[in-house]
Amino acid sequence: MTTYRPLRVLSRWTAGLAAVLLLAPAMAQQEPDAPIAEPQEAPAPEISQEAQTTPSPIPLPPIPDPPRFVSDIVSSISDVNGDLFGWGQSVSLAGDVLNNAFLGGGSTSIDGLVGSDAFTFAQTATVTGEVMHNVYAFAAQMTVTDDAVIHGNLVCFCGSLNLTGTVRGQVLGSGGAATIAGEVGSMKLEVGSLVVAPSAVIHGDLEYKGNKEANISEDAELGGELRWNQDKPDEDEDTGSAAESSWFSFWNLASSLWWYLANLTVGMAFLLFGGRWAQAPVARLREQAAVGLGFGFVVTVVIPVACLIAALMLVTLPLGFIVLQVYLLAVFLARLVTAQFLGDWLLRTIGQHQPSQYLALAGGLVLFFLATEIPYVGFLIYLTALFLGMGGLFLAVRGERPSTVVSG
Repeated sequence: MTTYRPLRVLSRWTAGLAAVLLLAPAMAQQEPDAPIAEPQEAPAPEISQEAQTTPSPIPLPPIPDPPRFVSDIVSSISDVNGDLFGWGQSVSLAGDVLNNAFLGGGSTSIDGLVGSDAFTFAQTATVTGEVMHNVYAFAAQMTVTDDAVIHGNLVCFCGSLNLTGTVRGQVLGSGGAATIAGEVGSMKLEVGSLVVAPSAVIHGDLEYKGNKEANISEDAELGGELRWNQDKPDEDEDTGSAAESSWFSFWNLASSLWWYLANLTVGMAFLLFGGRWAQAPVARLREQAAVGLGFGFVVTVVIPVACLIAALMLVTLPLGFIVLQVYLLAVFLARLVTAQFLGDWLLRTIGQHQPSQYLALAGGLVLFFLATEIPYVGFLIYLTALFLGMGGLFLAVRGERPSTVVSG
């Protein structure tokens, strides 16, 4: 055993020396007396004093209130946190409306801010405030003043248009006469006469249709193309044919007579078999015509939307279909109610205290037909008559019992 001990000691020293030689270069790279670096965690980023506070919640838009309905002879409306439905002889929006504004009556005025679209049905409509989206106007006279700003489009069907304000989008529609003296994006109108004042600024195209060439000032700024779509008679047609002219005249007369007799027959059947229920709408309109006009506007607009929503859900689809059928029947009867109301008003004006309801219907239908045939404003008159008749039917359904209605 003692023979091999020196060999084992020599081998151990040799292994130790080899280890020192291998580790020497690595140890030489370290600084002397430097402590062995221990793994450390990355330093946390500094947080400012403001960030350490609880972050404020993201501001959400205000929750709109239910629609607000205003119906009076003279209405001055302040701020509305939702949709607005206003109707009366004179309706003025002096405040701000969060969503849409539906205004109608003898005269309407938008002096505040409308957060979405504005709809106006009136004899005289005026915009002096700001509308964030579009304006849809059906009026005999439409005015957009100097301070007015419409960020969307102006869609108007009116007898006359006077625009001195700003329309960021397009001016579309038709009318009898239009005067443009403000700033618009582009225009596409069908008018009897068009005047573009020296102060007008049209950034896009100006396209109009009519028989009369527009009066465009040389000082007006036009950024796009100018197009006039003139109605020209077809030279190949024999427009002077007396036989053809008489045939069309006969056809127009026959169709008008058929329309009158058909509506008169249905209206008299309604009065004959409806009893006091058929007299109630005109009696209520005689007492509250302005209120009926407002309710009729709301009912005419809201019910189709409700039927559409009901049709999207399978459970309420049958109910929506039934309500839609009743609505279409009411739309047809509304014209007869308005015609009878007009005839009743005319007969009472000339001195009859208790006019015949059948005579009132016959005369009112003539007035209704002639009024709706007036160029440019006939459609507006038709809409007003529709709203008035729908309002009379609504007031009759929700109002007094038929036994208490005074017979006209």
